[in-house]
Amino acid sequence: MIHRLINNCIFAFVAMVLFTPPMLSAIPSDTITVGWGKSGQVIIEDSSQYSAYYLTWFGEARVKALPDTNHNLGILDVKTPERQAQFITHYPEIGHDTPDIEYYWFKAIIRNISDRDINLWFKLNTNLGWYFYEEPGGGINMIMGGGWVPYDNTNRYQPRSKFLPHKLIPLHFKALETQTIYWRAYESTRMKHRGGIGSGTLYNDEYLSDLQEKKTAENISVAFVIGLIAAVLVFIAIMYVIYKDLVFLALALSALSFILSYLWERGLVLTTLLPQLIHVPNMYDLGENLVFSLRGIAFFYYATLFLKLEETSPGWHKALFWISVGLPGFTIIHNLMLDYTHTESFNLLLFNWKFMNLYESFIMIAFMFMGLDLSWKKVPMANIFLLGFIFLGVGNILKSLSNNFLNSATWATVDYWGTAIMFLTFSAALAYRMRLMDVQKQLAEANVIRIDQELKAANELDAMKTSFFTSISHEFRTPLTLIMSPLEKLYDETISKQKKERIGMILRNARRMQTLIKQILDLAKIQSSKMKLDVIEHDFAKHVKTIVAAHESLADSKEVSFKINIPDSKVPLYYDREMMNKIVNNLLSNAFKYCTADGEVILTVVQHDDEVELQIENSGKPISLQDQERIFDHFQRIEGADERIEGSGVGLSLVKNLMDLHHGKIGVRSEAEELICFTATFLPGNKHFKLEELALKSEVFTTEVKDSLPSSEPLPETKTDSKRGKEQPQILIVEDNQDMRQFISEELENTYLVCTAVNGRLGLEAARESIPDLIISDVMMPEMDGFTFLEKTRQDQLLCHIPIIMLTALSTDEAKFKGLETGADDYLLKPFNVRELRIRVANLIRQRERLRERFNLDQTLDLKELTVSSMDEKFLRRVMETIDENMADMDFSVKELSGRVHMSRSQLFRKLTALTNMTPTNFLRIQRLKRAASLLSQNAASVTEIAYMVGFQSPTHFASSFKKQYGLPPSKYSPTS
Repeated sequence: MIHRLINNCIFAFVAMVLFTPPMLSAIPSDTITVGWGKSGQVIIEDSSQYSAYYLTWFGEARVKALPDTNHNLGILDVKTPERQAQFITHYPEIGHDTPDIEYYWFKAIIRNISDRDINLWFKLNTNLGWYFYEEPGGGINMIMGGGWVPYDNTNRYQPRSKFLPHKLIPLHFKALETQTIYWRAYESTRMKHRGGIGSGTLYNDEYLSDLQEKKTAENISVAFVIGLIAAVLVFIAIMYVIYKDLVFLALALSALSFILSYLWERGLVLTTLLPQLIHVPNMYDLGENLVFSLRGIAFFYYATLFLKLEETSPGWHKALFWISVGLPGFTIIHNLMLDYTHTESFNLLLFNWKFMNLYESFIMIAFMFMGLDLSWKKVPMANIFLLGFIFLGVGNILKSLSNNFLNSATWATVDYWGTAIMFLTFSAALAYRMRLMDVQKQLAEANVIRIDQELKAANELDAMKTSFFTSISHEFRTPLTLIMSPLEKLYDETISKQKKERIGMILRNARRMQTLIKQILDLAKIQSSKMKLDVIEHDFAKHVKTIVAAHESLADSKEVSFKINIPDSKVPLYYDREMMNKIVNNLLSNAFKYCTADGEVILTVVQHDDEVELQIENSGKPISLQDQERIFDHFQRIEGADERIEGSGVGLSLVKNLMDLHHGKIGVRSEAEELICFTATFLPGNKHFKLEELALKSEVFTTEVKDSLPSSEPLPETKTDSKRGKEQPQILIVEDNQDMRQFISEELENTYLVCTAVNGRLGLEAARESIPDLIISDVMMPEMDGFTFLEKTRQDQLLCHIPIIMLTALSTDEAKFKGLETGADDYLLKPFNVRELRIRVANLIRQRERLRERFNLDQTLDLKELTVSSMDEKFLRRVMETIDENMADMDFSVKELSGRVHMSRSQLFRKLTALTNMTPTNFLRIQRLKRAASLLSQNAASVTEIAYMVGFQSPTHFASSFKKQYGLPPSKYSPTS
């Protein structure tokens, strides 16, 4: 990876320094010298250490080259003086400068400057070449060499490394002998696009022996590391089989791709597994590109799953996708075009064989920055990923340094060790994560067992509750029968209109209780699978018309538009008639209950080929999606934050169970600015019913509307005469149940003036209009509940002084404490005793009247003793301070006072009268006289001056008003008198 890029730059510099031949005065500059060193090793070109010597290096090559234009020059032709004169100094770009030539001749002059024989090894660096040498008898022999030529064991060859092994040609130099060696190289035009024409390399025995030992140790290290990665691969594969998690598969593929790339890099794949492909042109480079590309793609796939990049960082996921997939694809395409096209201009040096090094460096940097970024952002497992990738990066950097400064087999494979440690880190992290998942799974399973046990206990408790409700509901039926039968008889015999209305109210609520008991019993039967169908064919349209007729009076009383869309033709349908009565009646009751004032209810019957639909729509507040999901559950009601509707939550649950018995479907649709629609869907025919559910009997036209119709429906607001009388206090009753509202009104109207409102919003408007002496409010009401009404009343400066009694069926301490903390003066639970209600109302009104009397009798009374509400105290203080500030202003009247306290004159009149039993005019006059009395007691001025100081226009009027208030003229007043 990155070590290749670093290695190329460092190696170039070192080679330029080490392999530059020394200037020898006695030897021509184009001659290569070899000799023995002091340590007993062969030295090429006076190098300080035994090494390989590249016969061509940039522009200082001592090798001569001759392009074979016609491809027909032999060794004898080349040695003629004529051809010798055509040899030029070799340079790497000679192949680009001669694009149509594929054969080249090279020659090098080598001189042994020592007095001992020397043996060297020569390697042809081209893909295919021929080395020529003279035999002792004068003949010329030839040895084939190059990358395409198979090596054998008869001659020494370069040890296996990342490059394919080459056959080495032995060279022998006698003492002080000079030899001229020739070789012929072949490079195809398409191969020349990848670089220049190489020549050869000289090796000594010491270098090859050292290289052999180093590569042997290196191969042992590589084998151990690859084995370690393979062991990790097996472990990961086993983990994948156990947990079936794709992240293990991704890590296994990544480990496999690294193993394959290392085997290919060291030439083991071609030489061992695919020897038949060794001599295919450019196979090594093409395979290297492929395996490195697979390695990048597999690692990207693992990183995506391990860090969940698509969720945690879509930007990095997209960028790394194009880096890991796009760049390798471009590299492979570029190399293929270089190898199999003849376009010289396409040979981009930047994207030549070194491009893979750049790609490896680029992708490594990208993954490193991603790890740093996600670790900084606290992405789960990002720290582990960064740690593992640091091992890989450090290994590659150390490998690059080892190629140039650390000549050791251990350092030469440090990048492999970094890879192995990285995979060990990743596999350990995944194993730890799976262990945590196992613990969490065990906890989840234990939690499921606990929930199952709790659910079983809850089901048993629910069954006990159902059994209890069933039993107690049966017990209720007997006393209800004994209540209703005499009441019906008494209702028929009663002549008095008032008594008949009272008995009718009792009878309606008794019937309502009977209906609820029937519904509870039906639910119990359904849950216990004791509810049996009695199905025959009916005319569904005719039946629904009969039920609808009984609801028209309810629509008229609620002032709701009731529209009916039922076909005139017969709609045959199989169902249980009694159950159908309950389904339709409950849906209609629900529609009227939640319909807005002046709204509409629409009933539609639609016959399709494969189903019959009953649609009941009503205008009203949209039902939230959460409520739509649970609206058909047991004891669930539609309740909003500011809206509470009286009901038991049994009706729709019963409808759902009855529809299930009929194999039908019930659903609700509610969207903003549209009608709420309940749709009941039935299947035609009788094939979906069991044989025992079908009955052969004639159709009976009964609807049982009397028992199914809801009672106590909220009706439009009714108000009595709200004019305040001097003798009778006024009471406002805020209650949404018509019977309860009427009942309380009748109990109090003989003693008090009564006005009513059907919910908190209308009650707040009525209270501001009439300023009653006392308010009786229910808690559970539509549009604005009792608690909200109480809170808004206590925050209203105009209404905060009014005593409020809360009536509710909520018997919990929390509800009671909430009402009292919000500011309720009293709290009564339903059902309540009427006498107790009368007594509490009378006590609160009498308490308010005593406070007024105390204010009239004692003008110096502290305001905190006068009023319960702190807002009342603040209001009176503001009024008195305003009067005090404008005391000397003779033109300051009630009009100016009401403006200063931000009230209308009528509102100020009602507020002050309710608090002090005085009109604003009298209150202003009393405050002026109180100030005058204080000034007279202090002898602050004369009577005439004091009269003007307190705002009287004449001393005579002041004297008469003062005497009327205090019984003495101002001149004779003293505090003791």
